[in-house]
Amino acid sequence: MEAMQLVRLESVFYGGEWHPPSGQIDLSVADPSTGDPLGTIRAGSAGDVNAAAIAAASAFTAWSQTRSAIRATYLRGFAAGLRARSQDLITLMMR
Repeated sequence: MEAMQLVRLESVFYGGEWHPPSGQIDLSVADPSTGDPLGTIRAGSAGDVNAAAIAAASAFTAWSQTRSAIRATYLRGFAAGLRARSQDLITLMMR
């Protein structure tokens, strides 16, 4: 199996934007099949979770009032994005 590129994620996505997490700890991410390092992520905090929950609750009102045909268009776009990255996702899931 090909080697995965090491990654470093230092932001979290919510409310339609990337935000720096307020945690101060870096966490190592390892390939569970080999134990080899895949990268690191910056830990979030309870404040980050709270901000994401508030953003999700805020978005729900508009989403729930969006016509189903429009929501279906967004979901088809999401599915297309998953298909476009299918090989990356398969590689990650098969580890």
